[in-house]
Amino acid sequence: MFDFDKLYLEYKNFIQENSKYSPYVTKDDIKTSTKFPIIVFQQQDDKNTDESTVDRLEYYDAEYLQITINTQDSDDTTRNVIANELKNLTHIFMGLKKNMKRTACKPIPNLDTSVLRTLMTYQCYYGNVYGNIIRRWNYE
Repeated sequence: MFDFDKLYLEYKNFIQENSKYSPYVTKDDIKTSTKFPIIVFQQQDDKNTDESTVDRLEYYDAEYLQITINTQDSDDTTRNVIANELKNLTHIFMGLKKNMKRTACKPIPNLDTSVLRTLMTYQCYYGNVYGNIIRRWNYE
């Protein structure tokens, strides 16, 4: 079974240890906050599949995760520098360390123009037998 809480804690620790901007990382939607940058780490979907690995050793489930990076600064350059660092760290953790496929990385319009919001989505297939993340290279 996919352990979302364990992945969240690993991600949170990785970001806080490696970022010089001390972002606030949460699983909950943000309504209002005065502390920036903020990263919202959420599980979007958890689908059971009837598909198996090529060697047919195990079946897997599909997991979809969404990470929203919120940065705020009066200066566009500073805001982008902070966002880029957090995007890179997120990709190092999710893509390179956890072997997940990034399916989106795009800015999200925001009413408050001093806040830059970036949405990143990741997908992985999680094996039911060995509990490992199986990456698939084809697009569905």
